[in-house]
Amino acid sequence: MGEMSSMTVVLLLTFIAHLIPFWPVPYIPAIVAYVAVYPEKFLLISLLSGIAAAVGKSLLFLLIRSGVILMKVKEIKIKKIIYPDLFLFTVALTPLPEELALFPLALTEYPIERFFALMFFGKVIMIGICAVYGKLLSSFLYELPKLQIAIISFLSTLILTLLLEKIPKIVKKQN
Repeated sequence: MGEMSSMTVVLLLTFIAHLIPFWPVPYIPAIVAYVAVYPEKFLLISLLSGIAAAVGKSLLFLLIRSGVILMKVKEIKIKKIIYPDLFLFTVALTPLPEELALFPLALTEYPIERFFALMFFGKVIMIGICAVYGKLLSSFLYELPKLQIAIISFLSTLILTLLLEKIPKIVKKQN
């Protein structure tokens, strides 16, 4: 697979992962694998993936909001989020499901422009950190063929993600 087609796959995965609620698509390992193979593109893939993520979540935001408008809901009882911008940016900056912020904000009068901007900046930073990890992997694996670099970096990121996901369960069992 060539450089442009690989980038297209990564961007599509990122977009789809953020368009479909609560459906985990492994886009982060794909980004890390892409950057491990093409380390000089880490900034570009961070920005483009940030755009893809923000567009996907913004479309979902608009879909939820339009559903509320179509249903002509007169009153939605949602507890007021004290600092909605900080809450949204924090959720976008972490691997937490963005739906934690998306649903309550879409059901209120929260501005779509602000939603898009905060989602974009949070995702660019998070994806940028992951891209730096891919670039570091590239420096260790540079002698291997590109396909092997991609496979090793994808699998190592997937394994790391699964291990990090288990930590809260392990801590909970110990308490």
